[in-house]
Amino acid sequence: HLGAQALVRKSYDDPLETFETNIMGTANLLESIRKCTSVKSTVIMTSDKCYENKKMSRPHVEDDPMGGFDPYSASKGATELITSAYRNSFFKNNSNLSNIATARVGNVIGGGDWADDRIIPDLIKGIIKNKNPVLRNPNSKRPWQYVLEPLSSILWLAAKMYQEPTKFDEAWNFGPTSSSLTVRELSNAILKEWNTNLMCEIQNNSDDMPESDILLLDSSKAEKNLGWKNILSIEETIFETVSWYKKNKNDMEEIKQFSLNQIENYVTKAKQRNTIWA
Repeated sequence: HLGAQALVRKSYDDPLETFETNIMGTANLLESIRKCTSVKSTVIMTSDKCYENKKMSRPHVEDDPMGGFDPYSASKGATELITSAYRNSFFKNNSNLSNIATARVGNVIGGGDWADDRIIPDLIKGIIKNKNPVLRNPNSKRPWQYVLEPLSSILWLAAKMYQEPTKFDEAWNFGPTSSSLTVRELSNAILKEWNTNLMCEIQNNSDDMPESDILLLDSSKAEKNLGWKNILSIEETIFETVSWYKKNKNDMEEIKQFSLNQIENYVTKAKQRNTIWA
């Protein structure tokens, strides 16, 4: 389940829609699955922002408390709690119903994202217009990961739950294993990879929509129990991301084929690096 209102700043503009979509949308889905015995494996994707913001320097582990000071983060924490309630009340130890797990992933980057108020799309739009990109929170550190990394994690988790019912029906972190970059560091790396002379500018006015300074995920549980880990380094992630945006978007067939090639190349690298799911 990936359906969500996924933008932090939009959650400030319309918190009710965010709560309705992320919380009640998940509750409605779980209620439908509860009445459908043909579904056997369900993964609810949430976010690294589901955790209570205690300004910790260490990465979050799955047992850390849920929370969130902004509407988006609160909606993701609530999604985790609702899923846990459904799992323990209706699904657990019932062989006729689906196994339910949640996947908490990092900040996803990669081709195809044109959403407003997201770092990569904002950078690319600035490059296209030959304007210096403006950073709101340059020192914020995030667990950046290539878009195919969390997709591989939830597909593998769903498969493992189907193969071994009840063993994996819980919460899982799927974040990058390498050290995370600040927004400024990521932005400069993107500009360098694009080979542009543009430079990042910092927005100095105060922001009435604050976000956590540091968000990190500890994925050691997934690595130990699922055998899952990220395939690409942050350098490879940046290269794949920039490569997609450099393609001609007016030729839909070309960009479709390029996207499929990126998926095939990702799977090939997974096999070469002895990844368990490949």
